[in-house]
Amino acid sequence: MIKKLRPNFYFKSIYAIPMEFYKKHGITTIFADLDNTLVSDENRKRPAHFDRWYADCSNAKIKVFIVSNNRHKERVRAFVGDLPISWWHLARKQNGKLFCKLMEEYTLSPREVAVIGDRVTTDIIGGNRAKMQTILVAPIIKDKNIFIRFIRIFEKRCIPAIEGE
Repeated sequence: MIKKLRPNFYFKSIYAIPMEFYKKHGITTIFADLDNTLVSDENRKRPAHFDRWYADCSNAKIKVFIVSNNRHKERVRAFVGDLPISWWHLARKQNGKLFCKLMEEYTLSPREVAVIGDRVTTDIIGGNRAKMQTILVAPIIKDKNIFIRFIRIFEKRCIPAIEGE
């Protein structure tokens, strides 16, 4: 069980991961979390640095999907806007089933997919259950929800001692 809680890699931010890192590790596809990974959960607009990151991914031939547990469909739809990004809300990432379904649907192997998110108990455990590469990033902002703050105390014990590779 403990292995399922450990990310393969840790970075301060999704935006701090060099494009060369993906190539080096054979990653062709990213399943990215939305809230507190790509944008703060308080921000309702897509930031310009996301558009630059997405362009860099596209230029590097890396496919990006947004997979969110957010229950508000419009939140995810509004963030994606006019970009050609497939997305899911209410994903229940922690069980890994949607990740497996997406790999099958898009003919992907687990070793070429990275799940990137700020939560061990959803993003990392779900990606590990689907046998994908997992990358934990620090949350963009401190959580206001007391329950999430409590969970973060537990999650910090799962963060590796080194960052990046």
